[in-house]
Amino acid sequence: MEKYQPNISVCIQLISNEQVLLMRRLNTGYQDGKYEYPSGHIEKGESLIDAAVRETREEVGIEINANDLEFVGCVDNHTSGKHVNFLFRTSTFLGTPIIMEPNDCDDLMWVRLTDLSPNMEELSVDTKRFVDMVNSNCVLKSYTGEENFSKVKGL
Repeated sequence: MEKYQPNISVCIQLISNEQVLLMRRLNTGYQDGKYEYPSGHIEKGESLIDAAVRETREEVGIEINANDLEFVGCVDNHTSGKHVNFLFRTSTFLGTPIIMEPNDCDDLMWVRLTDLSPNMEELSVDTKRFVDMVNSNCVLKSYTGEENFSKVKGL
């Protein structure tokens, strides 16, 4: 059997005043125009936590302490190859979010946690999956690309 190296990324929920920060993708070739959590791929030899700290700084200029990150869950995505995305959250950070990569992001917005749902058209498919996972009280959920979030139980 051929050994496969999955694509691994981290996503970070920055929470302030019962709201979560979302950023709108631009010019990436994937889900452009959709909002998602600050996120990115891990680098060779980097831990998930170190990647979350680095990506948060690189994307929105926020400094977080690794000890303040809470693991929320993992999405196992089989839509186009193998992608494994890890979600962390923190409400402890230094700085005010700003767009650090204007070629990849054109807007930041705060959304009330209670308003997040997987059927929000503005969200990227990956963010919809995380919201669905959290709403399902799961820490691990697999997706094949066949899900229809407008029919998620309870919505």
